Order: sequence, then structure tokens, then C-alpha cells
Amino acid sequence: MPLRTPFVALLVILVVLSVVPSASSGGRGEVGEVRILGDRLLGEVAHTIWFQGFVADPSSGEPIDATHDVVAEIFDAVTGGTSLWGPETHPATSVVDGWFNIELGHYVAMMYFDSPPYYLELTVDGEVLSPRLKLGSVPSALDAQRAVQEDGDWGISGDNVYKMTGNVGIGLSGPSVPLDVRATEYVAIRGASIGDAGTFYGVMGEGTGDGTVYGVIGNGVGTGSVYGVAGFADGVGVHGRHNGTGVRGSLGTEFYGVHGDAMGQSDAWAGYFHGKAYVSDTLGVGTETPTARLDVNGTVKMLGFHMSDCAVAGRVLTCDGSGAGTWQDAPAGGSDSDWTIAGIDMYSSVTGKVGVGTTSPTSPFTVYSDGSNALESTSANPGGAAVAIRGNATGNEAYGLYGDADADVGVAYGVRAESDIAQGTAYGCYTEAYSDSGNAVGVFSEASANPAHGGAATGVYGRATVPVGASTGVKGEGGNWGVWGSNSVSTARGRLGGQSTGVYGNDGSGQADWAGYFEGNVFFDDAIAVGTDAPRKPIHVYTNYGGAVTYGIEVENYSEADGSATGILFKVGSSNEDRGKGGIAYERMSTWNRGSFHILQDSGANPNVANLADAVLTVENSGDVGIGTRTPASKLEVAGIVHSTSGGFKFPDGSIQTTASLAPPAPARAAGNVVLDSDGAARVELPPSVSTYDDELRYQLTTIGGFAPVYVAEKATGGAFTIAGGEPGMEVSWQVTVE
Repeated sequence: MPLRTPFVALLVILVVLSVVPSASSGGRGEVGEVRILGDRLLGEVAHTIWFQGFVADPSSGEPIDATHDVVAEIFDAVTGGTSLWGPETHPATSVVDGWFNIELGHYVAMMYFDSPPYYLELTVDGEVLSPRLKLGSVPSALDAQRAVQEDGDWGISGDNVYKMTGNVGIGLSGPSVPLDVRATEYVAIRGASIGDAGTFYGVMGEGTGDGTVYGVIGNGVGTGSVYGVAGFADGVGVHGRHNGTGVRGSLGTEFYGVHGDAMGQSDAWAGYFHGKAYVSDTLGVGTETPTARLDVNGTVKMLGFHMSDCAVAGRVLTCDGSGAGTWQDAPAGGSDSDWTIAGIDMYSSVTGKVGVGTTSPTSPFTVYSDGSNALESTSANPGGAAVAIRGNATGNEAYGLYGDADADVGVAYGVRAESDIAQGTAYGCYTEAYSDSGNAVGVFSEASANPAHGGAATGVYGRATVPVGASTGVKGEGGNWGVWGSNSVSTARGRLGGQSTGVYGNDGSGQADWAGYFEGNVFFDDAIAVGTDAPRKPIHVYTNYGGAVTYGIEVENYSEADGSATGILFKVGSSNEDRGKGGIAYERMSTWNRGSFHILQDSGANPNVANLADAVLTVENSGDVGIGTRTPASKLEVAGIVHSTSGGFKFPDGSIQTTASLAPPAPARAAGNVVLDSDGAARVELPPSVSTYDDELRYQLTTIGGFAPVYVAEKATGGAFTIAGGEPGMEVSWQVTVE
């Protein structure tokens, strides 16, 4: 189809296309004069293009009246090429007196016309018309092209637009600087620079000249002049730098990185920092000429003082009459120089004993007191480890800590330790003992009291209290026994903490504490008693709740998944292998912990352990009992032969069957009606009475209200079978019988 006057807009998207008549390739219709019309807009650009065409009968040339499906598509070549837009279908397009109109872009978003040439291809009722129509520009579009060319005021260089003279105003008509912006919003100019690596500046100012030069100057009439915010941990809100030789980086004044002025106010801050402050050179306080790293012209006040390097350990800081401080050796302590002072430590390297409260010490350190405490030690170290007394002994018979107390009346403690800290780990008593041969005892304590006088003796008493963290009253770790308690009385058991118990724990008068708490394995070589002090079996749980169900033992599996189980495994034999062949298990089957009990029996001669697959007896939550099956559907379901050795079987009517001579019971049946779906099929769910006999069922189907060759498309599996071959909506009567 030849093109007479092709035009296409560049900026305002105005397109007018005129063509002369030409026959189509298939002869279905003839397209006469064709036009693509667009609207010329001063502001918003139209996003659709009107196309008008003329269709005549190919034999007579007369215009036609009909409806046709028209498809439009734009290519980059007159034949072949690449599709740039479309295809867009305009269904049932009305043709009146041969003329029709379609709106290109109505269904498919219109493309950008930025890289001609373009060719429009039409398809009418599936028939492609040929040739394609070449699109060109309209005069108004050629005129608009000058909007992207230089006009003398602005220059264009590649992707850049520039202006060499004059000022630009935004928000005002008389700009006084090259770019003058006035805004009523809280931000007049915003600069953002984004990248993955390197240095980026949101706003960068540079000043060059012989006079006073400012890269960026802020003149704040309100609360501030320059305001900087750093959005990241390593960012800088305001950064001052100076490139001059011999001067410092400047911000605020000419030669200072940061200059702060309190304006003569005594309660104002010239500089205020939240967090760390770094100074790479000297810092002067009260002086502009510091001669040291920190030069203070005045009095220094501080809560503490620490020197990381004092030349020689143990020296003290002294000063002469002029105030000059020096490090000197600490004066010797004691008249015989037995003791040495090193810093805050004091020690004696000579042999001998120290006695407190006694003139005859029997050990390197002996304390005697006629009061309540012979030795009292307190250690405080918030946030760290605090040790009041630490004992470490090595030898044939070594005691890390040894205490001996004897009282006729009152309470005697061989060792008593209490630890109370705010945070961390608290040990009431912590000792270590090591011996190459012999006995090593971390803590050894003996206490005796006369019961006739009302006294009570405690070998070791430990109490630890800590609001946050872990607290241990007495903790023992050893190759054989961590904590060992004994009693020399022949009728009593070894004791620790109580009067006649190896280990005695008290939960604090029934509070939510633990009287005993163990992490790891626990071994008992005798009975375990719960609720009684006279166990009659290896494990004896005693409760006394009249008129109510009480559970002496609870076995829990905290998994929420259906099919999870917990129980008790039984094993008879002395082998070390885990070969428990029998068990009792409770299996979760539904919500609210509802499930089934199973008796498990693994009959295999192998090391396998009984599991749920070995269930021989099941009691469901509903009360149904299964023997040989884990899913009983009746009160009693037996997968196998039921053997009655005497008495026979009693039925609901009161009759008793003792021999096989009685008439067999009627076969199980199920029946019903079902309406077929849109495919003429239906899925029939069977009741529990017959659903377990899938392979033994006999089927009967009857159509109601008509005839159809219905049949059983799929035998019963999982308690349901499928009917097919009928008409949609037909009703079918069905019946199944157990053979």
C-alpha cells in the first residue's frame, strides 16, 4: 500500500498518515485511504493514536457494512524485521460505508517513537494485509524537534545542558546569583549521591580566590547555619578540611578545624560531644600552646588515676618540693624485711607460719576466734568473677579447704560460705585439689554437736544468691565424687546438709526453686523414692489424693507433630545392647494430645528395638480396641482368628454361639444414592462397616429417571469407590455387599 503523506511527531506524539488504495494480499478486502489521527496538546501528551481505514468489496469496489476483527502491529522493517509494538487486537470493529476507526494503544500501551523508521501492519479477520505502512513525521513534530537544539541561551554537549552567562531563578523572578533558589518548604536544595564504593558527596562546594573564600557558607536566620547528619556508623555529619601549608583543617573560622564559642556565657558549651572524641596531636585546656599530649592550665579533678607504664613494678608516685612527680621504690615494710610490697600486693617469701588470734599457729595460716566466725572473707567484682576464698593443695593427702567446728550448744559450721552478686556466676564455696597419689579432697569439713543440748552440726553449708545468671551453693567436680558426705554413726547414712542423708536439698519452703537439679547422667545404686522415705521397690512413687486420679509418673514427648509417641521400653537380660523387645507407647493422633495406646512386641531375633510398627494391641482415644491392627473401626476388631476355649460368643439378642452349627450372620451391606457431577462421575465414600473390606466387595448400580451405561470406574481403595459413564446430574442408586 503506497504512502502519500507520512508524518509522525517527535515530542507531542502527533501522527497523521495518508495512503492511496491498494489491494490486500489475500483479496478479502481493499483498504482505501487510511489515516492515523492524533491530538496536538500543549501540556499532557495523548497516549493513544486513532487509525482510520476504508474497506471495499474486492470484486465490485463497493464499500461494505460489516464487523471485522482488526489486529495492528508495528515493525522496524517493511518486511520481516522485529516487532516493536503489539500485536493489539480490536475485536468486532464496525465498518460503516466502508470506513472504520480503531484507537491504537487502547489495549496495549503505546511505544516511544525515538528510533525510526516504523512500519504498521494490519491483519483483518486473520488475513495479513500487504504491504506494511511506513510512518513519518508531521510538520508540527518537526517544529517541536527544535526544543532539543541550542537557542543561544543554553548549550547542549552530549547528555549535558549548560548556560555560560546570566542567572537562573527558582521561586523568584530576579535571581542575584548563578542559581538562586527560594522555597517555602523545609528543604530548598537537596543533593544525594549514591554508590557502592569510593567517595560520594551529596553537596560539594568549592571556593577559589584571593580574599575570603568559603566552600560552603550557611547564613541561618533561625536556629542554625550549617547542619550535618551522618546516616551510618562511619559517616561524618560535618567534615572540615584545609589544604593550605602549615594550617589546620578549618570549619567555622579560617585556621581551625572546629571553632566553638560559648558567647561569654558561663553555663553554655563551646563544644559538646556524645561518645568518643579523638585528638591526634596535643590537647590544651586553658592554654593555646600545649607542650604535652595533655596540657592543663589549672586543677585536674578525676574519680580515678591509672598509669599503664611506671617503669618498674611496685614503685610509687611521689613529688618533690617544686611539684615534679617521679616514680620511686616503695618503702620496705616490717623491721625484719620478711614482707615485701609490690604495687597493691604484699607477700612473704620466707618460711614460717602466720597466726591470727593465736601465738601458736599450726599451719602457714591459722585463725582462731572465740566468736561466731573464725575467718570471714568478702569479694566484690561486679560483672566478673568473685572468689572469697580459694584453696589449692597438692600432696599425698591434700585438702583444698579444711574446716573443723565443734559446739556443744548452737550451730557449728566447719565451712560456711555465702555468695551474693548482681550478675554472673556465684560460688558459695569453690576449691580445687590434686594429688599424684593418695586422696585429693576439694573441701573437707567435720562438724559435731551434742543433740542433748539442742545443737545441730553442719559439715558444709553453701548458699548462693544471684538475681541474674547461675548460682551454686556447693559445687563439686572430681574423678570419683564431686561432693561426698559421710556419717560415722552406724545407724545413719552418709550425710551432707541434712542429719542422715548423703545429699540434702531444700527448695526454700515449697517455692518454685529446685531442691536438686542435675545436668547429665545420675546414678543410683539403690532405690529412688518419691513422696516416701521407705521405698519398697527400686523406684517407688507414693501419692495420697483421695477421690481423684493421680499420676505418679508422667512420660512426655514435647513434639507437636501427629504420629509422635512416648512410652516405656522393657528389657530382660544382662547384655549391654539396647534390645528392648516389648514396650507400652502412647501415640499422638490429633489435637489436644488425643491419641492411642499401643502394646508393642518385636518378635525378631535381632538387636532391633520395639517400635510403633510392632503394635499387637491398640486402644484408641474413642475406646475402640484393635488386636493385630492399629486402626480399629469397632469396639473390638481382631485381625486374625478369635479362639474361644469355652463359653462361646454372646450376641446383643442374648443368644450364645458355642459351635459353628448356628446360621452364619448376614453379610455386611451398604447402599445409597449419589448424583453424578459435570463429567458424569461420582466418588462414593463407604461407611466403616464395609470400608475395611475393599478387596471383598460386590457392586450393584441402577440409574434413576433414565438410562446410561454407568459402571464402577475404580474399585474401593481407602474406603471409597468411583462411578463413571453417566450423564451430568443423573442420580444413581448403588449397593455394595461383603462377600
